[in-house]
This record gives sequence, structure tokens and C-alpha cells, in this order.
Amino acid sequence: MEAKTITVKFKTKDFEGHTRSRTLSIPVSRPEEIYDEAVHILEQIEFPKAIRLIGLSMSSLVPLEERQTTLFDTLLGSEDDDK
Repeated sequence: MEAKTITVKFKTKDFEGHTRSRTLSIPVSRPEEIYDEAVHILEQIEFPKAIRLIGLSMSSLVPLEERQTTLFDTLLGSEDDDK
């Protein structure tokens, strides 16, 4: 499965809940890609208070075989082709 939407949720020390998400044009599945997107979201947040809890979720899931290939996928080949 691949995710098109990455969401970061956090609670402040006062238990105030906040959510920030990012919907991508190309779904991601590799841990490095998910991490990079989560970091991008976190860099955009000005945390108002100390954080007591933080979480990450993925949604808008699509099966790997349903992903539309891009020009770069076609030109470079997929990573699976090397195995």
C-alpha cells in the first residue's frame, strides 16, 4: 500500500489537540519518503506550547499496482527491476 496523505497530530501540555496534513500528488510507501514528508510538515508548525504527544498517520491508501507511473519511473526503471 501507498499513502497519498500524511498527517501529524500533536497535543500540547494542556491537552489541546492539533492536526496538520499534507496530500501528495504521488503516493509514498518507503519509510524514507514518509519520514521526509513528516519532517516537511513539522517544519511548518510553530509549536505554541510544550508538546506532550505526537503521532503520524497515513491515509488515502492505494495498492501499489494501481499507482500511475510517471515519466521518471519509465525512464529510470523501478527499484524492483534491479533485483
